[in-house]
Amino acid sequence: MQSYEGNGALPGDWRLLPLAQAARTESCNSKLIKGRLPSQPAEGLFPAYSASGQDVWCPTAEHKGEAVIISAVGARCGKCFLASGEWSAIANTHILWPKQDVIDARFLWLLVNDEKFWIRGQSAQPFVQVGATKEKRVVVPPLSEQRKIAAVLGLVQRAVEQQERIIGLVTELKKALLHKLFTEGLRGEPQEQTEIGPVPRSWEVKPLGKVAKFRTGGTPSRTNPDYWENGDVPWVKTTEIDYRVIETTEEKISRKGLENSSARVFPKGTLLVAMYGQGVTRGRAGILGIDAATNQACAAISPHQESELSTQFIYYFLQYHYERLRQMGHGANQRNLNMALLRGFPIAFPPSDEQAGIVGTLDCLDRKVRNAERKASTLGDLFRTVLHELMTARIRVNDLDVEGILGQAVRENGDRLSPNLQQPVAEMGGMP
Repeated sequence: MQSYEGNGALPGDWRLLPLAQAARTESCNSKLIKGRLPSQPAEGLFPAYSASGQDVWCPTAEHKGEAVIISAVGARCGKCFLASGEWSAIANTHILWPKQDVIDARFLWLLVNDEKFWIRGQSAQPFVQVGATKEKRVVVPPLSEQRKIAAVLGLVQRAVEQQERIIGLVTELKKALLHKLFTEGLRGEPQEQTEIGPVPRSWEVKPLGKVAKFRTGGTPSRTNPDYWENGDVPWVKTTEIDYRVIETTEEKISRKGLENSSARVFPKGTLLVAMYGQGVTRGRAGILGIDAATNQACAAISPHQESELSTQFIYYFLQYHYERLRQMGHGANQRNLNMALLRGFPIAFPPSDEQAGIVGTLDCLDRKVRNAERKASTLGDLFRTVLHELMTARIRVNDLDVEGILGQAVRENGDRLSPNLQQPVAEMGGMP
């Protein structure tokens, strides 16, 4: 057995090699892609990889075969992509060519596809120090075992990708449905033009302040530890408002902090809107899934009972009008919303039965997304666990309960193994 730094001992047929002995590195600064090119494949086009992955399809291919593309510069530096077939790599990337008698390309990708693996430098923006990283030692099992490890982990990874595709498809469907439902309704009636665009003729249009109550929260003094230490009151910040039901919060305040500030507890089911915040935060909505306090940048909205307006209907309506709401903001450096602007924002709404139908349709899609996100998260955890166990030889791939892993992947993806999950199992010679 060989000694392996930080991970006990390795099997005798495993080697520890500097990365440079397992793969050859090539820097790529090609400006191959010029002008606008199709984002979708077509005959005669090849994938082109840049710092953000496969960006576009290009008319020529400079490389052929399997290799690992490394994002060399920027926020995603150290992120890796597996290329195969005919392809090109463009500016701000490095190519890692596996030495075929030493290492399998997919196994190499598993070894280096961790941003912490790569040594980074820092100038105006972070960059990968390939020269320094090439001296890092990597575990190299026999090629046959490498391929089996890659096949097992490929099984789980493809299951994750399957869930991510579901999330993308359902998200796009929801975007289309939001437009259709909030401009045409469910009954196919004639439309009329309003200040917020076309809506069904029978819908009412009123300022939000006429149909709902608005309140805001507060922040206990950060200088008094008694207001924060051992707190048990969930406290919502604008960054936690992201078109979801809010079940947990990053911070909690104490009862003393609640009593000695303008913070107040809002009941479960309250609609929250972020009035300001950097990036995309301003204008986002969320619904409390717990009783919680908020900071002063969150508007808490509760419809008046007599309005017969559904909280969830308002939530989806504001989601559809997110960009319009954001554009109402004021401020020189940052366009903030305020309570007056929110109260004046017009809402169009139908009778309660049609509201319920619209909410039910959209909520069904949200449940599908949440379910796929949970599955992707579970599978991601499974991938990381199995990766660690295999790469440290705590378990050997021949001793691994592949059927158990397969069962987990199937349970997380439905009743049957989908076609794109069958190849890794086939490459292992089938089930044990």
